[in-house]
Amino acid sequence: MTKTELQNITNQLISLTTENEWLEFKHDNYSPEVIGKRISALSNGACLTGHRLGYLIFGIEDDSHNIIGTKFKPKTEKVGGEELEHWLIKMLNPKIDFRFYEYTMNEKSLVLIEIPATTNNPVRFRHKAYIRIGSYTKELTEYPEKERQIWNKTSRQIFETGVAKQNISADEIVKMLNIQKYFDLTKLPLPATRKGLIDRFIRENFIHKEQNNYSITNLGAILFAKNLQDFKRLYRKAIRIVTYKGKNRVNILKDHTEFKGYAVGFENVIEYINSQLPSSEPIGKALREKTQMLPELAIRELVANAINSSRFHGNRNKCAY
Repeated sequence: MTKTELQNITNQLISLTTENEWLEFKHDNYSPEVIGKRISALSNGACLTGHRLGYLIFGIEDDSHNIIGTKFKPKTEKVGGEELEHWLIKMLNPKIDFRFYEYTMNEKSLVLIEIPATTNNPVRFRHKAYIRIGSYTKELTEYPEKERQIWNKTSRQIFETGVAKQNISADEIVKMLNIQKYFDLTKLPLPATRKGLIDRFIRENFIHKEQNNYSITNLGAILFAKNLQDFKRLYRKAIRIVTYKGKNRVNILKDHTEFKGYAVGFENVIEYINSQLPSSEPIGKALREKTQMLPELAIRELVANAINSSRFHGNRNKCAY
């Protein structure tokens, strides 16, 4: 995020009346244990209250929300010789994609930690889950009803609505997604402005608005990604085409992976499979005519069914022959 974007988010957050389940302000109490417990609590709290993100900001006074600055420098902090961020990732389960941002406002140093809401199960720090109760951080086991609500929410999570990439700009969306392909496939007129493109993708739930930035949903990424390797949670869902020798899966002749999104790369997949299948070239009256062993329509149906039946699983979608 740019400095201006961080400042805008901060102004929005400090305008709130009080801290809550997904927001906490701190001055200089930045011990690793404190941060780890807060990340757990704010991720769980964001899930509980239906927010996509939670925030922990250092350099803001709790009661007045005045900007007072902080001495916290996360990039230089160590825990037993290990970088703070790396240590926190090891201590958290599941390993959520939180981010540190250092910036200034009113000539004061601030640190914002952006924390995604949990989507699988309550986030634990050192094997214990936490939750915000008023202005206090408590162990989640003390509040079984809240823990039950989090489990219920995460168990109902739908893959397509999950977040594949968060807190990115409109420029980054255009770089990462093949927006033109959507309009080609749907035969809709291409909007004249970038805002029109973004608004259309928001309506289709391919992206979401987040404060001053955006997030790309799993649905948007897996369909229209220019490269699924840009999405660390999704790259293993890329379509993999394996050619084997003989009738078993012992000897691999070729192994090809299509890293474009399913809608963007579908034609490439069909073309590649057709290129690997046996064909004949009977001589007509004047010219040779290439005939595939299997009709292309059947190949398209096979690939589409394979994608549809396995898109929720962790392994790559694989077509084998």
